[in-house]
Amino acid sequence: MNNEVTPTEVVRLLTALKGLYTFKDLSEYLKIPTQVLWRYTKYLNVPEKTTAKKILLEIERSNLLYNAFDKIIAINRYGYIETWRINKNIHLLNLFGYLVFRYLKEKNVKIDAIIPLSIDGIPFATIVSNWTTASLYIPYPEAYLTMDRWKSKEYLKDGEERMRRIYLPKGIFRKDDKVLMVDLVLEDASVVNAMYELIEAEDATPWGVIVALSKNDKWLENIIYPIEKKIVYTIPKTQIERKIRYKSQSYI
Repeated sequence: MNNEVTPTEVVRLLTALKGLYTFKDLSEYLKIPTQVLWRYTKYLNVPEKTTAKKILLEIERSNLLYNAFDKIIAINRYGYIETWRINKNIHLLNLFGYLVFRYLKEKNVKIDAIIPLSIDGIPFATIVSNWTTASLYIPYPEAYLTMDRWKSKEYLKDGEERMRRIYLPKGIFRKDDKVLMVDLVLEDASVVNAMYELIEAEDATPWGVIVALSKNDKWLENIIYPIEKKIVYTIPKTQIERKIRYKSQSYI
């Protein structure tokens, strides 16, 4: 599997960044004329392979993705990440999707199926599915009549007294499918362990779990199964007390 990012994928990344930075800022960071950037983000031109590699190096050197995370993402006064603010920002979600895509390329793994672990995680899972071309499957909190047959699993979330249950339609995966669990925000391993068992019961392979955002990584120790585990962005401690500030910009 080729782990290099293609020119088209670099253009997709530029298009996401364009929604969070001005063309002027991107031009200064990437040392590319604004007119050329405009043509790239409108898909009128695609950079040559060597140019695309240079652009990617400049994006990484300037730390544009994580600088955007630092400015936009924070904790509210109640100590929670306001997921609705992130889910309405397609540009930000695309940056997270790209980083998952890049991580999987570096791991040299081809994922067959993506499954979100919560309702809040569905937009992020959709973006990851789009970046990776893996199939997207949605679990349910109840047994709906739209499912002819299903399997379910109970789990107890940390700090709660009432059991929760998740449902998957039977036959949802192909045999030996590599399945990636994802969520936008997660700080509890119980749903990961439950979903692992459901996936395995369907004769598929739970490859790992990737979470876009978390305030800490201690909860990863409570995942009892040997799978890949990654948090894309752990919110710095200096930002935990900062009141959330949100600004999404889109420039033409």
